[in-house]
Amino acid sequence: MPVKVYELRTGKLVTNRKIQIDGSSCPPSVSYYEYGYDSDDSGPDPDDYVEESKSDVREAFRPLVVR
Repeated sequence: MPVKVYELRTGKLVTNRKIQIDGSSCPPSVSYYEYGYDSDDSGPDPDDYVEESKSDVREAFRPLVVR
């Protein structure tokens, strides 16, 4: 996920980077089986999300707020 961090006092952009939220709730891979040939088959559901824990989110953002 793209994240921009700004200095509170000046509004100056401090960093512009991407973070990834990992954790036990994220599977290492997503299995998908194509049933025959179908040109409309676009693969696994792109909206199939996992539930992240508060600690997973906190750990992903930690490098942005702790110096």
